[in-house]
Amino acid sequence: MCNVEKLIESCARKISRAIHDASPNQQLIIGLAPGWIVGAALIRLEKSTALFLGVGIILLHLAKENQLVQIDLNDIDMVKYTSFIEYPPTWTVKVKEFAKCNVAFTYGFISGVLIGLASY
Repeated sequence: MCNVEKLIESCARKISRAIHDASPNQQLIIGLAPGWIVGAALIRLEKSTALFLGVGIILLHLAKENQLVQIDLNDIDMVKYTSFIEYPPTWTVKVKEFAKCNVAFTYGFISGVLIGLASY
């Protein structure tokens, strides 16, 4: 690897560790900012649908944090859904593991994308 790749990997690890150590509500806010930027760039979705989906995901996460609803993602049998899919490249595995470990950040990012889409 060249120095630039090592620097990028080192920064990504530091950011990932900082996000992982943050509280779920901080992760949600941290995820909203880059999500909104991506959403503003991907403005092709219907505005009202994106806004309602983004707000709905945030409300669902807040309801889960306040124990108003129970969501157990481990109950989903992924074997029957992924048995026909080939093994993904390594970066997608890393993204999936990051998303599993930082669910609140992922909710915030997705919500930010949808709100960003609706804001223009």
